[in-house]
Amino acid sequence: MGETSGPARTLRLRFGSRFANTNSMQRSFAVLFCGVFIFSGGCAHQKEIRAEKRAHENAARSAALRWLSLLDTGDYEEAFEWEAQDFRMARTQAQFVRFMQARRAPFGRAAARKFIGAA
Repeated sequence: MGETSGPARTLRLRFGSRFANTNSMQRSFAVLFCGVFIFSGGCAHQKEIRAEKRAHENAARSAALRWLSLLDTGDYEEAFEWEAQDFRMARTQAQFVRFMQARRAPFGRAAARKFIGAA
């Protein structure tokens, strides 16, 4: 019977539990550190993606406002050139000019424009 009883056994169990908790704590710390490391790398990547998306949105907004200003001033020929190729393929420049003159002229000039947001 090599088992120890009494105070010696209690001492061994206490030390064993303490070492087990230390290993568990080290393991938890390592997992936490790795998680923070991976998460911080992902955040930096997301920041780059958001900046690129914002740049594309600003370029699109700028082009849209330029096109609308051409329509507002009645320069329909130039506005036709700024349209997407798919739209230009559907009709001629003369058709576009006639359509815009018939549809926009009754409304008069635009008083103001305000950018609300992008979808």
